[in-house]
Amino acid sequence: MKCWFCEVIESDPKKALNLKLYGEVDATTSESITKVKYVLHNVDVSRCQLCKSKHRLSVIAFALSCTLLFISLLSAILTAFSVITGFIAGILVGAFAGIGLSGIAYAHGILKGTHSVNYARKNHPEVKSLLEKGYKFGKGIKDHTREIRSAQENDQSIATTATSGSVENKKS
Repeated sequence: MKCWFCEVIESDPKKALNLKLYGEVDATTSESITKVKYVLHNVDVSRCQLCKSKHRLSVIAFALSCTLLFISLLSAILTAFSVITGFIAGILVGAFAGIGLSGIAYAHGILKGTHSVNYARKNHPEVKSLLEKGYKFGKGIKDHTREIRSAQENDQSIATTATSGSVENKKS
């Protein structure tokens, strides 16, 4: 199978992007017990080693660029309050801002010829159909301990029971 991101190279199952979605939430309350049921879907988007490397490198470049832009902003603030002055202040602000902005452009340039992870989260056919059915990204309802039982090979069904102040798991 071809990589979904570049559509050129054969995909590697170990490098696939795993997206977790949950939906079909059903909550029933009786007395002081609330039973919540929902279905988890694990969507594996086929990906090759090159695309995975590009995605990782793009995230790293973007994070470093944002850090440099923050340092530039901090330098500009320190210059405005005369903590640092003169030639050094201008070099700090200009260099960090320039490198930071070029790093953001570089982070987007890395992905040239391939789709981004965000594009897959919105446009992969299986994900798109689940989102249209009301599914959301995540591992399920937050702040609940849960027990997972297999419903199908790629899907999981969950039932969680919460009582006053404590959470107990029950299989449905």
